Amino acid sequence: MSESIVSNRAAWWIFENKVESEYAAAITYVEDAIALQPEIPAFWDTVAQLFKVTGQRQIAIDASERALGLAPEHQREEYQGYLDAIREGK
Repeated sequence: MSESIVSNRAAWWIFENKVESEYAAAITYVEDAIALQPEIPAFWDTVAQLFKVTGQRQIAIDASERALGLAPEHQREEYQGYLDAIREGK
């Protein structure tokens, strides 16, 4: 398993488990993953969700738009839903 995938999984685990004290570290983990593989939409989605829960809405929207732009056709509806939720503050 690549380092970027491990970093993203760690960040997603922190997000899913609402370990608020580790959100800053999780953002760093996933930003490291993005630096290694910026073409992976799931990494952009992870960082978008983390920015959303840390109150950085516009950065979250920007990252989610990037995820949507990178998503394969069969996943676009899913990523559009994530972006819409961030825009709507959900």
